[in-house]
Amino acid sequence: MIRRLLSVGVLLQTPDPGAVYAAAVRFGISAYDSAYVALGESENLELWTADRQLFDAVTKDLPWVRWLGDWQI
Repeated sequence: MIRRLLSVGVLLQTPDPGAVYAAAVRFGISAYDSAYVALGESENLELWTADRQLFDAVTKDLPWVRWLGDWQI
């Protein structure tokens, strides 16, 4: 599976552990969720989520985290 992803140009990134911890503490979210937040911040990317609890926890401070329900096709 990983070999297939790499063959189409998907780059695997590892978020900074300190940034993951900081996001988890700051927003009261899981390490799993904070890894996505930290990676989105470090790569300057929007983070689209269907996890309402995550969205509600960070939306006031992180406008680049978007609610999937707002996606317009």
